[in-house]
Amino acid sequence: MSFGLPHFGYMTFDELRGIVWRFLMGAPAEKDYPPRVIHDPVLDAQIRRIRVLLGQSKPDRAKGIAQSILRNPKYSNALEPCLMMAVIAHRLSDEELLNTSLDNATKLSKDEDDNAEIWYYRGVIERLQSSPDWGKAKADLIEAEKLKPSDGRILQLLGYVLWEAGENKEAIEKTKKALFDRNMPDPLVAVQAINNLGYFLCEQATLDSDRDPKLEEALKVTEYLYDYHKVFRRVDGTWLDTRGWILKSQAENLATNPQRLEEAKKTSQQAVKILEEAGRAETSPEQRSKYIEPHLRAARELESRLLENAN
Repeated sequence: MSFGLPHFGYMTFDELRGIVWRFLMGAPAEKDYPPRVIHDPVLDAQIRRIRVLLGQSKPDRAKGIAQSILRNPKYSNALEPCLMMAVIAHRLSDEELLNTSLDNATKLSKDEDDNAEIWYYRGVIERLQSSPDWGKAKADLIEAEKLKPSDGRILQLLGYVLWEAGENKEAIEKTKKALFDRNMPDPLVAVQAINNLGYFLCEQATLDSDRDPKLEEALKVTEYLYDYHKVFRRVDGTWLDTRGWILKSQAENLATNPQRLEEAKKTSQQAVKILEEAGRAETSPEQRSKYIEPHLRAARELESRLLENAN
């Protein structure tokens, strides 16, 4: 237990210290955050600085740090800085630097673990394109999975890509499997998998005639999502939106049963509260208008209808 919540993903004091550092420093939780334990404290600290700067939309400063690492003879053959430089190059729209960095990383790879990291980063970079080629991202991540079949980072991202590619059943299976990896070095990846799995299950519930099992599973798996949003000081409303949408969907389901209208009313009120907070937390107008606002309108309408029936 940490921060009064069940945590997972760390097995040593150094890993726990890194998690606490991210919490205290308010390090952003970016979609392209690729956690990896590096057993060199200096290199680890510098890579973390790069990730924070990328999260703060400062790729130029991140590039300077990556360049200084690669100029250090001690780290000139390190794989991680090359891969981070590839992510930076993508953020800077520098195609030449991106390809050079990936080529250098390929030359430095020594074993299957290294090759898995390269395929994983290729998948990350493709996923971050303005118009991702989901087929290419899927192919890259499947290659990574072949080399590291139980790696939660790879499985979590592969699940998301499969969902975007319309392979819903496989997406749910991979995302569930990601949560069995107890060696993930950063719980943010596990929480993102929880968020994705809850969303996928809720989406499937809206398509299935038997909604109850999937909605119940979605509610259970996202039980702590609101609290994790607070713990990690999320700078967007994604996790809150997922939890609020699931609660709204469950309230709609409960409202079909005359014996459970009071429970439906309370659930709809919880949904409205969380979705309102999601709207305040979300910094992207597009995300707010596309996802949060429609969910919030539906939750408010349901709450109003249930309150009228109660009166």
